[in-house]
Amino acid sequence: MTNSNSLNSPFQKFALQDLKAGMVVFLIALPLSLGISLASGAPSTAGLISAALGGILGAYLGGSYVTINGPAAGLIVVVLNAIQNLGEGDAALGFKRMLACVIVVGILQILSGLLRFGRFAALFPLSVVHGMLSAIGLIIIIKQSHVFFGQKALGSIINSIITIPQTIGNLNPESSLIGLMSLVLLLVYPYLKIKITKVIPAPLVVVVLGVLLAKYFSSASLVNIPTDISSFFITPSFDIIFSPASLMAIFSLYFVASLESILSASAVDKLDPLNRESNFDRELWSKGIVNIGCGLVGGLPIIAEIVRSSASISQGARSPLANFSHGFYILIFLILFPAVLNMIPLSSLAAILILVGYRLAQPKQVLHMKKLGTGSFISFLTTIILTLVEDLLIGIFAGMMIKIIVSLVKGATVASLLKPKYQLTNQGESALLEFEGALIFFSALSQKSILGKLSQFRQIEIKIDNVHYIDATSLTIFINEIHKMEKQGLHISFNVPPKFMTLFIHVNNH
Repeated sequence: MTNSNSLNSPFQKFALQDLKAGMVVFLIALPLSLGISLASGAPSTAGLISAALGGILGAYLGGSYVTINGPAAGLIVVVLNAIQNLGEGDAALGFKRMLACVIVVGILQILSGLLRFGRFAALFPLSVVHGMLSAIGLIIIIKQSHVFFGQKALGSIINSIITIPQTIGNLNPESSLIGLMSLVLLLVYPYLKIKITKVIPAPLVVVVLGVLLAKYFSSASLVNIPTDISSFFITPSFDIIFSPASLMAIFSLYFVASLESILSASAVDKLDPLNRESNFDRELWSKGIVNIGCGLVGGLPIIAEIVRSSASISQGARSPLANFSHGFYILIFLILFPAVLNMIPLSSLAAILILVGYRLAQPKQVLHMKKLGTGSFISFLTTIILTLVEDLLIGIFAGMMIKIIVSLVKGATVASLLKPKYQLTNQGESALLEFEGALIFFSALSQKSILGKLSQFRQIEIKIDNVHYIDATSLTIFINEIHKMEKQGLHISFNVPPKFMTLFIHVNNH
């Protein structure tokens, strides 16, 4: 696990490449943070403030080596709903009240990290997590399609879907042309065989193109932020912090931000060339500290963000200095060049976010979930549909309930929901671990605890021949834990029975 000393030790060794990676991530994060602010219904500078704080304040507090902190597309829906519900028609008031909720979220995250709640992320099945992200991606696409055509998305997500034909009929030709050219450039940019594409990120090129086009298309809608630095900072309002609407916003922000941060840090660990492992509890309490700071000065809530993190690693980042420097670059830009941001067309940012939403939605996930079994597929679709129709938390809860019901129908007992049946026998440095019955996501913590007992042995055999049902989440836990033990020098024998081989192939290839 990480600790303060080990997090800082790579500072000198990787300083130059980390500073370079931080600059590249800054160029990616600048338009993204600005777009996320606008899509969230927040002041334009809110995302830039949180990106700066996430890097400068969160880099060396965090429990991960190479993650990049900042506002995330995955929180757009939650923040937007919070601002609308808390403001009761007044967006400025709604934002101030949302900031108060972010401070409470930060306090809860600090407590969660200290109480070691990071491990509870394992309780959420893959189908629900992917369903949540797909639903958020679809909502971003639907909402931003209106901005893409020079209009605004009003009302619920259903209303936004219904009014798309009306928006297209009343489109702003110049904004739409800028948006279309921006989207085309984003799509073809990775395939261009020129050196510049490896140095300058696509979002920055799209923004520059949009600025140039906007000079000729005077009716295109542009970003509008104040240039007075003192007006960037907005203080929270706690006047209705105990209201049902605030409590719902707090829970939604806490749940999604915490879950996304842990999942992102876990995913980034797999990309780390030095094969280091994050401390998820430290990730939680460090994000809490940063989120309190964001809430106090007018920033959006932050998470560990996987897209920017993977870009940072690809540019050579190996220590938290990349995260710190990207935040520092954003702060300097915000102080010295705020007027430049007002030259950016909204439709260019919409194009960037539409592509981000597409990557979150990942249409190929539909086929992948279908291959993981009927239960995963139904749970996945349920999470998406109810998130779109009702609410994110309702969609997540319904998806989990569907997964539990399917597991019971498949033969899982109520007892196996919490703790699987197993037998551990050992002789000297060798051990045999045999499971039986059913292995499902709800017993994930018990599964990890049981597998954790094997670290004291050198030769280990794990058998699931007597298991009649295992879901994709549990099989993923087995694969991940076995990989961890092998890195520690343990010799593991784990033979997948033929009845689970198809599932194993799909999980392992995901």
